[in-house]
Amino acid sequence: MKNKILFFASNPKNASKLRLDQEARDIEEGLKRSKNREDYVFKVSSATRPKDLTRALLDENASIVHFSGHGISEESNGDSGIILENYRQVVSDQDKNWSRRQRSHLVG
Repeated sequence: MKNKILFFASNPKNASKLRLDQEARDIEEGLKRSKNREDYVFKVSSATRPKDLTRALLDENASIVHFSGHGISEESNGDSGIILENYRQVVSDQDKNWSRRQRSHLVG
């Protein structure tokens, strides 16, 4: 069975520009050069919105979930988590709207 890697990228319009496409490409190239490349499937979700994240976590049986983009740390305002595309909403492992399975993907 192949290990599935989900790569979520989000670079909201009002945030500083990040090279998320380059990061995804670097990871994919590294996997292609790896000794065990046939053991992995790499899936990219660009401009990730909350519903994209929810659907992918429920639909895909991922071994690894990687987030790339902007986040908020606890020092900012007492909240911590990731910022998704076109939303001010922060998704964190403490969000009560997320199921237990989704939270486990976020923190583990």
